[in-house]
Amino acid sequence: MQIRGPFRDRDPRLGKKKWYLSYFVPKTDGQGAIILVGGKSVMERKRPYYETQEAAQADKPRIVAQYASGGTSSTGSGVLSRDQAAEYEEAKAIAPEVRLAELAKFWRRHHPLHATLRISDHVERVLEILRVRRGDHDSQYLDLKSRLGIFAASFGQRLPDTITRKEIIDWLFTFPGKAKSA
Repeated sequence: MQIRGPFRDRDPRLGKKKWYLSYFVPKTDGQGAIILVGGKSVMERKRPYYETQEAAQADKPRIVAQYASGGTSSTGSGVLSRDQAAEYEEAKAIAPEVRLAELAKFWRRHHPLHATLRISDHVERVLEILRVRRGDHDSQYLDLKSRLGIFAASFGQRLPDTITRKEIIDWLFTFPGKAKSA
């Protein structure tokens, strides 16, 4: 984005000399969507006025930050940079039926920002608590240890948030007999 100026102007209504900057931004409709003609955005000239040349010069960084950081327009509707637009098109080509916010949530669930315990870690903690409460030779402890061990063998390295109900039900149906009724 190129901001030109400050330029000196004479406001004929007030009879005072003022300073202004000149730059172009994509034009938006009343709802904040960018107006496109032939696949290109319609540009709108902005010309803010200032009392002094120093005030106009000092406002340039704010304008650049408003329009350039994250590619936003005056109403907050997105004007993407070339790299952002290419990234968006690439993501939509891979999964056009899915909203990008859903893809981001999926990514964050599978790649959390902080350290997260895996299923096998949770199984060990639960079994340790139960062993302390019930003892090493309790039948309920031994039964649960066996069942959770089978579950941890299949899902142990996964994060708890990434396992769906459907996956667990499908996994249960792989066992013969009474497991299917559970």
